[in-house]
Amino acid sequence: MGMRFVGVVGALGLVGVVVAGCSGGETAAPQTTVTVASSPASTAPSAPVADAKNVAWMDGLCGAVHGYRLANNEYAKSRPKSEVATAKTIGESLGRYAELAGKAVDELNAIGVSSVAVGETARKSFVDKFTASRDAAANGKAKLEAAKGDAKALDAAIEAMNAAQTAVSEAYDPVSPISGAPELAAASASAPKCKPGS
Repeated sequence: MGMRFVGVVGALGLVGVVVAGCSGGETAAPQTTVTVASSPASTAPSAPVADAKNVAWMDGLCGAVHGYRLANNEYAKSRPKSEVATAKTIGESLGRYAELAGKAVDELNAIGVSSVAVGETARKSFVDKFTASRDAAANGKAKLEAAKGDAKALDAAIEAMNAAQTAVSEAYDPVSPISGAPELAAASASAPKCKPGS
């Protein structure tokens, strides 16, 4: 008693196996067809392709947020470690914070409205934070200069500096807020200014 295997069709990824019956007059078993998928990934949903417009938009968002952080860190490194808080030093710091935050606001406005709702929500949130920081620093500097050496004005200026820093304390990660939008997440992976360390 023996078995024969006939009919292997491989060109289209189909394998047909026919099992013939034993010699003795028994009827042949019905033909069995096994379909082999050409690629296991074909059934999985494909990842969104990074659209050039979204890549440019994410690059602008990351550039503004990371640009502020990097410039602020450089400024902090340039200051003496044991700097005495005087009207002059506080005024200089307030001016620099206002300048850096203002630059971030301008850059965030320049990228325009995102076509993706999650992205636009993130952009507006960053604009609000940097605007609050810019305004707190600029107002504190203006009041300090107008006070002309009043000791109370120095305390108010220090409070303004703290307010300016607090406003942007959570404005350091431009990618997490857009994680709910696959198209923007894909774009951030291709945007040079969204890379770690940028």
